[in-house]
Amino acid sequence: MQAGGSTDEGSGALFNTIEVGGNITLTFPQFLLPLKPERISKSFKPRTIITAGYNYQHRSDYDRHISNISFGYSWEQNKKIKHELYPAEITLVKVYPDPSFTEWLDTLQDKRLKNQYTDHLVAGLRYTFTYNSQVLGTTNNFIYIRANFETGGNLVYAIDELFRAPKSDSGYYTLFGLPYAQFVRPDFDFRFYNKWRKNHSMVYRFTAGLESLMQMDPCFPSKKPFLPVVPTTSGDGRCTTSDPALTTMTQPQEPMVRLVILNLS
Repeated sequence: MQAGGSTDEGSGALFNTIEVGGNITLTFPQFLLPLKPERISKSFKPRTIITAGYNYQHRSDYDRHISNISFGYSWEQNKKIKHELYPAEITLVKVYPDPSFTEWLDTLQDKRLKNQYTDHLVAGLRYTFTYNSQVLGTTNNFIYIRANFETGGNLVYAIDELFRAPKSDSGYYTLFGLPYAQFVRPDFDFRFYNKWRKNHSMVYRFTAGLESLMQMDPCFPSKKPFLPVVPTTSGDGRCTTSDPALTTMTQPQEPMVRLVILNLS
């Protein structure tokens, strides 16, 4: 569980911002439905993981409620390779702004920032592959690889298309009355740990990611951005940010590629 508060200088209030949240995780040492536990070898260390979380944010100009729940599996192929599959990850965001804050949002040209303060739903699937060649207790070089693939809204969108579900006034499909994101998002993290002494090493890191938004407004918030977003505006009202992974659909989609070299001692 987490809680926090902050205040602006000269505001006169004890706390200008209050944030309270918590997560609950249940881990079962086997695969639950629809898989039968007896069909999975215990050498794979199968686990079923159910997580639920809630976060409440209060400011003088708005209240925001963020709820999330996920259901997934994890297993180890061997000592170096691990798999995680979450067929269901759902995040619900509800925002209650005051009239002055709503007026301020209406003046924004950066749609990505504006949409962070609107009600929306993210329902997706995630698969993670992890490779780690580290041998504990040794000073050997090793490689760490983590690859993620996330997708959201595609099955719901296919059902809406099949049954010709009605669209909202904005021209988008909704789920439980809320707009939902439809996206595909792969990312990759590669690290090489070069150890030349017992307490000294060099780490070479390469990360890359790509996000493609489909049905929704290209500025619709799907997941956390790859890089911190610094909002900017454009004269034609398009969504623009400092994160190249959040480029609008009206421009070519640019993958975010970053190379980081660190010297650790």
